Amino acid sequence: MPDGLSSSITFFDYGLHAVPKKLRQTIQDAIDNIEQPSLVVLGYGLCGNGLDNIKAGKHFLLIPRTDDCIAILLGSYQAYQREMEKEPGTYYLSKGWLEAGTNPLEESRANEKKYGAETTCMVQILHPVSSEGCSVQSE
Repeated sequence: MPDGLSSSITFFDYGLHAVPKKLRQTIQDAIDNIEQPSLVVLGYGLCGNGLDNIKAGKHFLLIPRTDDCIAILLGSYQAYQREMEKEPGTYYLSKGWLEAGTNPLEESRANEKKYGAETTCMVQILHPVSSEGCSVQSE
């Protein structure tokens, strides 16, 4: 990493991706608090529209055009597409997700308690965690 660059990097709480409005406000506040006009590179994809209406202000804002950060972590949208074709339904866990102490099964169970089994199942079918479709199991 170039000298001095590491002090210019800001890491945000991984859990922000789950609350797009909070993600948007946190990122906007961080951008607004940068005094010197700068190139601001976001390591987020479109993240559930959590970056909608982000304003660059006096800065140049670079947001990768990809659905989520997994394509960024895999190196490109094309690499992401290749992997999805080879293993459809693969669910990727980033270091940030693991450090947040959650996983897809825990999230699925929490969503089932909050929204009910039918709604949770429908979300999983639309955004599958596995290639087997809905895998919500009541306890």
